[in-house]
Amino acid sequence: MDNFIASVQSQTIYLDGIDNPTSVLTIPFYYWYEKTVLSNILKVSFYKALEEFPILADRMKTKSDSRNVVVIDKSSLNMPDYTDSPCNVHFQTLKDANFDVSLLPVNYPLERMNRVPPGVAGHSMKLAEFHIIRMKDDSGMCIYANISHAIFDGTSYCAFMKRWTEISRYILTAHEKQDMHGVDISTQGFQFDRSILETDEHSECDAIDPVFRKLYKSTIVSRFVAWISPELRGRLLKLALASLNIHNYYYHLSGSAIEHLFRLIQPLVEPDISHISANDVLTALVTVLFAQAFHKAGSLSGETEILATIAVDIRPRVERLTNANYAGNAIVLKLATSPLDLLLKGYSPHSLVAVACNTRRAVDGMDKHYCSQMWNFVNSDPSGYISLVGRLARKPNTYMLTNHTRFGYYETDFGSGLPVLVRPAFLTSENFVVIMPGRPRALEEFPILTGHIKTGNDSRNFVVIDKNHLNLPVYTDSLCNVHFQTLKDADFDIKLLPVDYSSACKTPAPHGIIGRCMKLAEFHVLRMKDDSGMCIFASIAHTIFDGTGYDSFIKRWAEISKCIFAAQDQQDIRDIEIPVQSFQHDRSILETSKHNGSDAIEPEIRDILNTSTAIARWVAWFSPELRGRIFKYLLSSPNIQNYYVRLSNLACEYLVQLVQPLAEPGVSHLSANDVITALATVLFSQALHKAGRLNGETVFLTNIMIDMRPRVKRLTNANYMGNAVLINGTTNSLDLIMKGCSPQVLATVACSIRRIVDGIDERYCNQMGSLLNKNPSGCVDLAIQLTKASNEFMCTNHTRFGCYETDFGSGTPALVRPAFLTAENDFAIMPAHPDIGGYELAFTTVPEVAVFMMKSEYWKYIY
Repeated sequence: MDNFIASVQSQTIYLDGIDNPTSVLTIPFYYWYEKTVLSNILKVSFYKALEEFPILADRMKTKSDSRNVVVIDKSSLNMPDYTDSPCNVHFQTLKDANFDVSLLPVNYPLERMNRVPPGVAGHSMKLAEFHIIRMKDDSGMCIYANISHAIFDGTSYCAFMKRWTEISRYILTAHEKQDMHGVDISTQGFQFDRSILETDEHSECDAIDPVFRKLYKSTIVSRFVAWISPELRGRLLKLALASLNIHNYYYHLSGSAIEHLFRLIQPLVEPDISHISANDVLTALVTVLFAQAFHKAGSLSGETEILATIAVDIRPRVERLTNANYAGNAIVLKLATSPLDLLLKGYSPHSLVAVACNTRRAVDGMDKHYCSQMWNFVNSDPSGYISLVGRLARKPNTYMLTNHTRFGYYETDFGSGLPVLVRPAFLTSENFVVIMPGRPRALEEFPILTGHIKTGNDSRNFVVIDKNHLNLPVYTDSLCNVHFQTLKDADFDIKLLPVDYSSACKTPAPHGIIGRCMKLAEFHVLRMKDDSGMCIFASIAHTIFDGTGYDSFIKRWAEISKCIFAAQDQQDIRDIEIPVQSFQHDRSILETSKHNGSDAIEPEIRDILNTSTAIARWVAWFSPELRGRIFKYLLSSPNIQNYYVRLSNLACEYLVQLVQPLAEPGVSHLSANDVITALATVLFSQALHKAGRLNGETVFLTNIMIDMRPRVKRLTNANYMGNAVLINGTTNSLDLIMKGCSPQVLATVACSIRRIVDGIDERYCNQMGSLLNKNPSGCVDLAIQLTKASNEFMCTNHTRFGCYETDFGSGTPALVRPAFLTAENDFAIMPAHPDIGGYELAFTTVPEVAVFMMKSEYWKYIY
């Protein structure tokens, strides 16, 4: 605590109109953990976190103009309540009772549930309180955290909790090596000054709902409430809540229930709605339930509609707030109105879809223009917004909804593991709904996807998995207003999807860059109209996984999903036990202690890898984010596009039968992949020649990516999930290739490919691995030279990965296809659906080359 007090600087922060109605409300949550953390570590980390959030130790005051301020006075701090004490109730007892807090002794948070604002004692209003409750026999712990809503919104509340947990984990790791009080922890800069919300835009209010404008009237009561002290406001609210006799109720909505709701409403989504999110559907469900309950309770006399008042965060909608680390209130209200007569017809797909579409329109309407108007609106009169919120709370046909699913409550690991359950302790208003996330099935078996890529001074890349600062993948799940059959009839052309979906597929690199943080993975689940199907877009950084690692993650995800899907009717999905598989991510398994030499490697590749250009050294030295931006810029200039062709089993067998008898001596066999790669070589070279891109060239280079796992004994059964692919190439005379796509030409090219593949043995792999790691910039130079060469293309084979084994519980996919390939003249051989057989061929090139490829006479071999 002494260090915290020494770090405080006295200051006064003016609160704004957004803070006024919440000045007597709090944000209280229980965090339940099955394992405990030492008291000293939690306490030291708490005060260390408080150094970055000194606003929690201030005093709230009301000035003569009814504006609220918080005063941080170093000589008279208003410290948060912090206690740590034992409890004589076993964690399992609480867990069996679904964490019913009435089982706790009365001197724990149960007695505080009607204390609004928290910590009112004498004339001092505490702005935060924290109570660590340690269960019997050290069986677990509960952390009760309650913070004034005048200071923080949900985003800021979670920012503090996550920062506290980050510091706790750091100290827990370091406390055995040094004094915990001496641990040096870098601080993060949080912004508390409300002036960042101010706008210079004109103060019209045409975008604001007429109901808001009507209720926004300063009255004698609202002016009195705005004028009195925060302590007195708190006592008045406490009396009002006591008279209402409100209670908390909790419900868990399973994944299957959400799926059922999606299937119900998908056929009825209105044409102007591009997508419906899970939160829209949940809001619709809650609205129908409230309407039915209000009506049966006889409280809707004379009402014709139900008003859902939705609290929405403006940070992602206002550019200046996006990366500001603003820790204050940044929420405004929006109304979603639904006709009562529709809702009272009963729980039906029509009522659900109507409300869901209204909700989506309301949320989509909250743009920068609306947010600016709303800020001006609520700040025009300190008492007006209090009147608005108070009147809304008293309206019999209104309820308030807030969505906490994105705040990361289950990322709060103090060092003993993630919480088993996070739940609001109490809600300080009647007819209030909070949508909370369920406990996720974390990326426990693939933690590398939560890491940060960094570049060392020696230009070597490494991934940092920082438990204190996880870089979680992007994950979204939403409805799409396009029917699956429409996509299927158009050969799954992603241009038919709404722009906000397909744009993810159109920006090849780097994916998921948000601010200064490069995401290593992103996943988008798109649910088609009428519940006709779904699409899962999964993109993972190639620096983390090769095709085998990528496929292993997707199949493991599908296995876990299928297991949960099968067991969900018998038990709560949160309690399903799934055996963990062990995957190897450490690259040291690739190292070899043998003196490898380099005689097995082609002289041209060996020379490039042994030396490096200034450009290659420069690129290797860059941060991964900057490399990604440069690569993205380079890709945008050639206007490369994707093309897909299907090769039937019959056509493939025909090609092999044509070529096999002409195989050269010394070639034991030619596989289907050899022949397909040979055909692609001929087609690419012919098209490039006709497009005038091979001037002066005499040979054509076919580069092949090959997996080391089946060739290196130590990798065979290691379950290694990193990159284990090498590139090797073969050249063929352009004079030969330009003679036409005859069986003899195909046989010659196929034989050269087979020799390359057979020549990649364990010795070659060890030599190539040593050479690649000897000079980090050399492999960058090799990639640059291969990419810029006009007489080459790259081929990868995905046929062995089991793409069609990914059954999430509803069946295997109808089609698996690359969303994009990240270089010009890339070629991927994919398996076609097992029911169809054959291959799916994907390639990228520029349109002027593609026009010759697609019109080539040699496609007769395909069909």
